Amino acid sequence: MKADLATYEPMIWSTIQHRLQIPTRLWDEAYSEGLVLLTTAAQDYQPDTGASLSSWIYTRLFWGLVNWRTKELGQTRGAVPLDDVSEPWEEDGHSGAEWQEAVSVGENLPIRLRIALFAEVVGYNRKEIGQAMNVSDVRVGQLVKIARREIRHQLGMV
Repeated sequence: MKADLATYEPMIWSTIQHRLQIPTRLWDEAYSEGLVLLTTAAQDYQPDTGASLSSWIYTRLFWGLVNWRTKELGQTRGAVPLDDVSEPWEEDGHSGAEWQEAVSVGENLPIRLRIALFAEVVGYNRKEIGQAMNVSDVRVGQLVKIARREIRHQLGMV
């Protein structure tokens, strides 16, 4: 699917200036990063996920710029690898291998469930996730609950 990327360019500025409030001194670099993310998202679009092209691009643009901002500004929030969050899982009596299997199952969830769950796992609060997904923080909680239930079901832990 070919997309007119110019249509989505305003998303970059809106995300940089308003959603992420990136410092003015970094706008040019952030915009360049946004163009790369926009192009990559459009090329990687998978219509079978059920997400519209616009939502697909915005989600990848937003989280890509969040990661970029984290690296540029030296912030660590939200930059925790999934391997580092297995401890609570293990404290509940599950093995590291079961954690890896849960992550694997989670990667097969519909994109909205996967984004909500994994963003929460790495440290974003529900309000931030909701803003990125254009849903309420209550809806994010519902999506996370559905994702966790689906993972438990697929792993036979119900």
